[in-house]
Amino acid sequence: MAGEVDIATLLASPAFMSSRRAVRHLADRPDRLRELISSVENKRFPGWDPHDPLQRVPVDIACAVIDARVEELETLPRGAPIPGATERLSLVVAALHYFARDDDLIPDQELSGHIDDVMLLRWAVHQVQSELPVEG
Repeated sequence: MAGEVDIATLLASPAFMSSRRAVRHLADRPDRLRELISSVENKRFPGWDPHDPLQRVPVDIACAVIDARVEELETLPRGAPIPGATERLSLVVAALHYFARDDDLIPDQELSGHIDDVMLLRWAVHQVQSELPVEG
């Protein structure tokens, strides 16, 4: 299965669609976002080294995006309207939610079970980075 996985397949998968829907219940809740980060940081897969910088970088970048959202939400004045989640934020939350799941396209218990998770997370981080303004 791992050799057949491409980003289009991942984006269309029921597991990722479920993760996209979960964003509605996560993106505006600092407590739930912290729980998501904790789940991601505690995630272990056979064959995946969480300390390998090449595999860890997209995880760290995505978690930093979520940390920034938590900080934004927690510094709002009491009673202030909560700014809606941007499409970029929603994509990162969904990708991290997918990463934390065990029941995704390639079962996480398989030796190659991390491939779809890391591939999706790298893609999401790339999408977010490519949309950032270029400083000059």
